[in-house]
Amino acid sequence: MVRENPCLACGACCATFRVSFYWGEADEAMGGTVPPELTEKLTPFRVCMA
Repeated sequence: MVRENPCLACGACCATFRVSFYWGEADEAMGGTVPPELTEKLTPFRVCMA
């Protein structure tokens, strides 16, 4: 039985807490998987979920 990872589908943590990560994770050209339209700049090196 394959179980989906709730961290990839739920959204509750991202809606409640500031989830931040390296900006390249939201850059398709660098292989990022986070949709850039769902992020905002936090620091020169980090973005967070908007």
